[in-house]
Amino acid sequence: MKYKHILIVTFGRTGSTLLMGMLNAVPGVVLRGENYNVCLGLYQAYKSLVAVQREQETYGFQHGAKPFYGAEAIHLETFLADARQMLAHQLIPGDTADTQCWGFKEIRYTNKDFPQPGDLEAYLTFLGLLLPDTAFLFLGRAHEEAVRSAFWKDAEKTTAMQRMAQFDRRTAGWAADRSDCYRLDYADIVSQNACFQQMFAFLGAEYDAEAMSQVAGREHSYGGKIENLPVPEVILRKRKTATLFVTDLKVETEASSAGTLSLGGIVFSREERTVAPRLHVTGSRGTPQITAGIASPWLAEKFPDHPLSGQSRVQISGLSFEPNKPIQIQVAVPGQAPEVIYEVFLKPNT
Repeated sequence: MKYKHILIVTFGRTGSTLLMGMLNAVPGVVLRGENYNVCLGLYQAYKSLVAVQREQETYGFQHGAKPFYGAEAIHLETFLADARQMLAHQLIPGDTADTQCWGFKEIRYTNKDFPQPGDLEAYLTFLGLLLPDTAFLFLGRAHEEAVRSAFWKDAEKTTAMQRMAQFDRRTAGWAADRSDCYRLDYADIVSQNACFQQMFAFLGAEYDAEAMSQVAGREHSYGGKIENLPVPEVILRKRKTATLFVTDLKVETEASSAGTLSLGGIVFSREERTVAPRLHVTGSRGTPQITAGIASPWLAEKFPDHPLSGQSRVQISGLSFEPNKPIQIQVAVPGQAPEVIYEVFLKPNT
């Protein structure tokens, strides 16, 4: 591991419990759950000591008749070392011989908890002093998805989403010039995509796909919701079409009912030789990104006389399932109505 500590910094319902579980599957890592910002009290104490120390710097040595008598005895590094030891005794008591890296996740970082400009940023800086060699993992989620959770039921929707947006802006600004910060999204976790896998390289740990899938297959946090089982089976069903299309799409990333999905492969019309087929998607939340015209040397060898065969690979990313609805992939060529070539379903875990 490159770091001695890991802090998951986020807001409610971003998959932080799932991420904690996955990181706890890494040998030598111990991450604890939320603690109601226990370190915030330590931060307040640290600020008080800093203020007293400034008094000593301003007025010098003070004898027993002065208001800040004894201020010269304050040592901030001693306080941080003592506080660090106390925190470790609370979070990882007992034998820690096998613990290479420890930390916790916390969700109380919005402007509800840090309403004043700069106070969140100052607190994060303090956490870096309290726990040196810390990896800060900033976790987010699409605000429209997160706000549906019962966690936010006591907050008006617009207010809740404003808190999330302010969290994103403030943490991004604080982390901008730091090399010890990594940002990922709920969708990255549930799909275990490249961003998720690169997080392990950032931490200096080995990515174990099998171990991550085992953790992901267990329900985390609030119960009774399919999205808490984040790796259900994706079913890709090919449809026969009347026109002469060559189609071969594959799932490139797994998804959950609340996550995103990517498909990639070949879409090729044997008949149309001047205009590439156009893809359409129905049944997906939001607007998926469709990239066509990607080089396809294998198909160019198979159809050497066709001018479009060498650029027939496609990729469709950002697919997101509506509850209990399939996603349809359609294709069309000039002069013809779109036809469904694939239907994509989620098979929930049982």
